Amino acid sequence: MRRCDRRMRRCASGPLTNVMYDLLVCVIVFAEQQKFTAENEKLMKKFGMMRKYDDSQEFLLEHSHLACEETANYLVIWCINLEVEEVRPCS
Repeated sequence: MRRCDRRMRRCASGPLTNVMYDLLVCVIVFAEQQKFTAENEKLMKKFGMMRKYDDSQEFLLEHSHLACEETANYLVIWCINLEVEEVRPCS
């Protein structure tokens, strides 16, 4: 489930408020990101370390499920963490 359907704004105790609904969507998206990361972290790191365009393209063709928002989010967070730790690639 990528995004909750706005028509499904009901729960057992009654209608959801906008804030509750938005919080629920955030929790669901976070859980999906965590699950995807747990299942694909090694592949995402391998992809993130590639330098050549052709290698990256071939890798994504072999692992097309990585061409998604979750991988992009993971790689951005990984880059930020490396920058905070002041880790620089070897030239």
